[in-house]
Amino acid sequence: MRKVMSILLSILLLAVCVPLGAVSVTAASVDDLEYTIADGEVTITGCAYSASGKLVIPATIEGYPVTSIGDYALRDCTSLTSVTIPDSVTSIGNSAFAYCDSLTSVTIPDSVTTIGDSAFYYCTSLTSVTIPDSVTSIEKYAFYDCDSLTSVTIPDSVTSIGNSAFAYCDSLTSVTIGDSVTSIGECAFYYCDSLKTVHCHGTVKDKADIGSNNYALTSATWHYYDNGCDADCNVCKYRRTPPHDYEDEYDDTCDTCGAWREVPEKPDEPDTPAVVYGDANGDGAVNNRDVALLQQYINKWSVEIDLAAADANGDGAVNNRDVALLQQYINKWDVELG
Repeated sequence: MRKVMSILLSILLLAVCVPLGAVSVTAASVDDLEYTIADGEVTITGCAYSASGKLVIPATIEGYPVTSIGDYALRDCTSLTSVTIPDSVTSIGNSAFAYCDSLTSVTIPDSVTTIGDSAFYYCTSLTSVTIPDSVTSIEKYAFYDCDSLTSVTIPDSVTSIGNSAFAYCDSLTSVTIGDSVTSIGECAFYYCDSLKTVHCHGTVKDKADIGSNNYALTSATWHYYDNGCDADCNVCKYRRTPPHDYEDEYDDTCDTCGAWREVPEKPDEPDTPAVVYGDANGDGAVNNRDVALLQQYINKWSVEIDLAAADANGDGAVNNRDVALLQQYINKWDVELG
């Protein structure tokens, strides 16, 4: 009996003396990934929901290059905090990282040319992202509701920014738009209420087709920089303070960039088509299809929706109150939309 008690006491002391820090939590690894191999190339197709922490996607798997992050590949991996994508990858698929709401940073290499629809949809902890100058378009809903994102730089390689690409990024304060952008989609910066500053070449607003419901973007203060400045002379910007008070001197460190020039007039806000409240799918009718689409959106499905029209009660939010009002309207209750 005394011997048994001695053994039990030894076990107890051992348990007490082992520090909690000795229990380690490992980062996510290639073992958490699902993938396919076709034509000598690897596409990442899935990830274990239990994957957590930092994930470094390898450049090769089984000796083959990883070239694509497939559609929905890491969707709902809610414990991942950072992801590094290798420079072998050329495309990031639709909803590839959607709802990764613990993801704070992602490294996208210069090899990537395509960022798909809803790629980083509802990554609410994402504070910064660098879009490489190999990307030619930012698709619709790409960074929708990334409400911790404070600034974004869109490189000169990008020619179009899709509908609702940065909608509801309500911490976004600054945007730099590359010189090649010719199209900014509807609601691309919808409800980016903190957006105050836009940096670009002076020609962007002249030639870009800016879609409706981008008031946050068009009402921000636009700063223009000289096409002749070198890449290291970014402080040499042409400032515009409404209505038309121009700076008359520039930073001494930029005295090689040339004289200040007059800033082009800010174009008028494009005509906004009349909103048909309740017509969430934009087909010109208000019916149960709109109710179904609205419910899918509220349940965080990756669907395309006309946000302005979906706000059936006009209170600035899209939620179950709009669903209830829309159902009452369809059932011919004496209610008004908008």
